[in-house]
Amino acid sequence: MKLLVTGAAGYIGRHVVRELLQSGHEVIGFDSIITGRADTITEVCELIIGDIRDKDCVVKTFKENNFQGVINLAALKSVEHSFKFPLEYDEVNFGGAKLIMDVSRDFGVNYFLQTSTAAVYGPTGNDHVTESDQVDPISPYGSSKLKAEEMLNKFVLTKSIAGCSLRFFNVLGAESAPLRDDSQDNLLPRIAKALLKGERPQVFGADYDTPDGTCIRDYVHVSDVAKAHVFAIEALEKGPLPSALNIGTGHGHSVLEVITSTQEYLGIHTEPKITSRREGDIPYVVASVTLAKEVLGFSAERSLLEMISSALDRV
Repeated sequence: MKLLVTGAAGYIGRHVVRELLQSGHEVIGFDSIITGRADTITEVCELIIGDIRDKDCVVKTFKENNFQGVINLAALKSVEHSFKFPLEYDEVNFGGAKLIMDVSRDFGVNYFLQTSTAAVYGPTGNDHVTESDQVDPISPYGSSKLKAEEMLNKFVLTKSIAGCSLRFFNVLGAESAPLRDDSQDNLLPRIAKALLKGERPQVFGADYDTPDGTCIRDYVHVSDVAKAHVFAIEALEKGPLPSALNIGTGHGHSVLEVITSTQEYLGIHTEPKITSRREGDIPYVVASVTLAKEVLGFSAERSLLEMISSALDRV
């Protein structure tokens, strides 16, 4: 299948592109390179530099290629920053996604994967959040991604395109050194940077209603996430999928657990620094992964230690 992958030069995108290529698909990448790294993509496939909000650039890309499918990974993704820049998050994560969907429909694209997030869920009180649980995002980031999901659902309902949204949980790890996560917005890079500099890793709140007081999340290896994209785009060729699928492990780990495991792996033990809560954090979000296993045959395979070691071996 010939595929366009937006956000191809980002942390998750560069893993997804390689997994698709290894599975025999033809891929063209599209990225603004504001936060992505062009060198991680140009060595394996063509990369078009552009913004998903730029209609002329997007239309030109589709005119020059006969795409059968699109995977839209391009997005702004910081919960914290989204409170400061809600309009920009809406413009990129919803407006940009809608433009890509509109143009995909106009050019007869058959299959569309919209990447989404566990941030579309609010506090559910459940041990494992299912795709049928009520969505109630508490951040502009989560709201912008939910709006993109809802827009894709409208396209699917009118049979304009076959599509599905993949709701990622917390992505960690790396497949190789150039592909690692170098964003300081994410937990593991922040922990590692602090420990290696001899500083105390920061914890945003330790008074949540969890066993150790820190937030619990479902952490999933980026290589597993990449495989889920291959499974999903190939499944769409065979028939419709549910509107959304959780992509996680089904197991939760607290922030302090991740810090402790990182300290043990590095052999550096520094007392964490507890600071105030961040806006938009909820105490507990762990995926129910039953549906993804049933409809895609997908199960995440990597453990938390594998996620940490695969990233930190390459710091």
